[in-house]
Amino acid sequence: MKHLLLSLAMLMLSVCAVAQADVEGSSDHPLFPTRIPGYYISRYESTPFGVATMKNKNGEELEVGGKKTIIEYARKENEKGASGAFVALNYQAALKKLKPISEHMEGNWYWGQVKNSASETWVHIAGWYGLGSVEETDAFMVTIVEKSLMEQVISAADISSSIKATGHIALYILFDTGLATIKTESKPVLEQIAAMLKKDPALKVYIVGHTDNQGNLESNMKLSLDRANAVVNELVTKYAVAANQMMPKGVASLSPVSTNDTEEGRKMNRRVELVKM
Repeated sequence: MKHLLLSLAMLMLSVCAVAQADVEGSSDHPLFPTRIPGYYISRYESTPFGVATMKNKNGEELEVGGKKTIIEYARKENEKGASGAFVALNYQAALKKLKPISEHMEGNWYWGQVKNSASETWVHIAGWYGLGSVEETDAFMVTIVEKSLMEQVISAADISSSIKATGHIALYILFDTGLATIKTESKPVLEQIAAMLKKDPALKVYIVGHTDNQGNLESNMKLSLDRANAVVNELVTKYAVAANQMMPKGVASLSPVSTNDTEEGRKMNRRVELVKM
């Protein structure tokens, strides 16, 4: 009996240890390589393109799109946790080394933005998230969006990874204004879509056209479908992708990822998404 109880105790300790290890495939973000002691990564998501709500220095909300990483840290059992305020201030101090151009703090939540000639990075720290208390939080969350200021560069592996992780991916295929004519600058993106689909012939996707809200809905519905059809036709005729792997759809401005009140937001909304069937 004693040996049985000892074995059970060891098994429980082993399960507990595994549960408190970083989730598989996760890592601290290079922007913040040193984590707060006593915490492990309990949730990790990284996609080539995603959208998150951030706040600028005036506390105004805006939607930011780019490579999106979410890391949730949970307190290890029997470890003393940090306060929510300490978490937010700790990340703020780390970001200050990069000379942020925008910062905003609300209680235990912090937003920051850093920028260089090629990209800008937005950070949101939820210093008190989930269970626990302000004095000793059981979990906190870090959201990072890295936005390229140059053309979208994406690989077939990136597309496949995002579809597997989230069921879809937004791609910025360029068209002539108000038309369904694909610009030559979009060739690299189309090549990667084709490579991904041909490597996985069992995968079937909707090719969904999206527009901003300029003009009337009826014409935008037609335009978004025409653009989706143009992408499908291009992939079939020029890249030998099987037609039965794709189905074109158009939803106009009915599913925005950002505001249509600014040109930057409208630019993000004008996209083509691959959605797994």
